[in-house]
Amino acid sequence: MTVASTDARETPFPGPLQPGAARALGQGTTAAAVGAATAVTVAWLCRLRLAGDAYWDLAAGRWMWAHRAVLKTNPLSWVAPHAQWINTEWLWGVILWGAAHFGPLGLIALGIVGALAFYLALAALARRLDLGPVATVVLLWWSVWVSLPGWKFRPQAWGYPAAAWAFVLIQGLATEAGAPARVWFARQRWRLGGLVVLVWFWSQFHGSWILAPLWLLWEAAWRREGRWALVALASVAAAALGPFGYAGVVHAFAVAGSPEIARTIAEWASPTLHNPAEAVTLVLYVFGGQLWLARHGSWRRWAYWAGFAAAYLWAVRFGPYLALGAAMALAGAREGIWGLSLSRTFRGTVATAGAAALVLGALSFRGGNLATGPFVSRQRNPVAAVTFLLRHHLTRRVFNAYGWGGYLAYRGIPDWIDGRADFWLGVNHDFQAYAEVLDGQRSASSLVTHAGAAVALVPPASVFAIELESAGWRPIWHDRVAVVLLPPPKGGQ
Repeated sequence: MTVASTDARETPFPGPLQPGAARALGQGTTAAAVGAATAVTVAWLCRLRLAGDAYWDLAAGRWMWAHRAVLKTNPLSWVAPHAQWINTEWLWGVILWGAAHFGPLGLIALGIVGALAFYLALAALARRLDLGPVATVVLLWWSVWVSLPGWKFRPQAWGYPAAAWAFVLIQGLATEAGAPARVWFARQRWRLGGLVVLVWFWSQFHGSWILAPLWLLWEAAWRREGRWALVALASVAAAALGPFGYAGVVHAFAVAGSPEIARTIAEWASPTLHNPAEAVTLVLYVFGGQLWLARHGSWRRWAYWAGFAAAYLWAVRFGPYLALGAAMALAGAREGIWGLSLSRTFRGTVATAGAAALVLGALSFRGGNLATGPFVSRQRNPVAAVTFLLRHHLTRRVFNAYGWGGYLAYRGIPDWIDGRADFWLGVNHDFQAYAEVLDGQRSASSLVTHAGAAVALVPPASVFAIELESAGWRPIWHDRVAVVLLPPPKGGQ
């Protein structure tokens, strides 16, 4: 990476430090920053406790390992078990279950791979955009801030690096955009091939792959060159080379544009100034980017920066991609930035921060099995209640809270509903009725009765628990997380 000019007037290294040494120091600082960013992410993963949709991925992956086939129906639920399920995350389930053979460390290892690939992609993008080592460190620190809440044991952990590397490849394609089409395709064949293969792999484990063809189409519109549209078409065709064909492609675009999904899933919500972290993110990105772009920006960089801002304002799930927008804003920042300058002390500080984060993460790590061990969140999963259900063979037609379906499926109990909002919106009208109950627009007891449930597993202070008890359902077990209820005896006795 070129980080210092050979012209002494431009070299930010006073004294005896020569350009060659400066270059080595810059490369070492960038490497330290990548390591530190990865270490902070690993520390975050170590302190997480397993919960939510990750359990559905594990249950689906276990089924696919056992049957040597892609799961295309709904056998892990007792509602609509034969309905078609377009599972755009099928490959993640396979990978996650494979890693689960090594327990919590296996899941964390997947996160390490994703984090390292993500930050390496940002370092490569910084080099492509001619950022100096200090600006690269600032970019990596920013990327940690905006991406950390999204790092979980979910396919996003690999979706982020896939998006970042796709963006790097597209920016590489832009370096010779003015060349004749035949020359451009010949010179860029390796990048083009790599991009198409990457999109194919990405499309098999997360629906965010649609970002790549959208970026390509934006380049086509900006440059008024049809070659970019051809590459976008090739990437979409590659995504169709999966177990669901073009139906999987259509599904990915439909989910991304669905207002029902946006209203149902928390991560599709827009950021709010009432959330301090989201407010700080918006302020730093908007004002910091504008200040830098006002002095050094081009229309193309302004457009990318604004596009990533608009995506984040649409949904907080696009927060990690603000790192790509920040990179475009900082393009060309080769010298020190915001009072920071390159030195051995600066590099040492970055490396020390990463080492400290890694130590803290190791101290917070908890091992054990993935069903009931210390690695499992007992605040977000009904661990003891499900153990009670299994012990007393109360496993048929269990009505469960939305966030607990994946955990039930992982423990071997068919669920009534789970976190696959895209699936349930298409096959089960009771899914929207569930949301109406939470909004106070429908009776909880009538919904549970209509579902034909034989057991109810719900939070103890929820509207479901209160209304079901009022309707005669009998609580037979409870703790601070969940209550198990049975319906009233037939005949009112």
